[in-house]
Amino acid sequence: MALEPLTPGPGAADDAELRDLGRRFWATLPLTAAGTAAPAMAGP
Repeated sequence: MALEPLTPGPGAADDAELRDLGRRFWATLPLTAAGTAAPAMAGP
């Protein structure tokens, strides 16, 4: 992981990586919830 300055410079407006991370998070959240809830609902 590369070191980054603590204060963002003038070219720091590009947040493509943050958008990609958010998109992947919201895309996998329903799958994770379903995979976690399914065993709990199956019973003993």
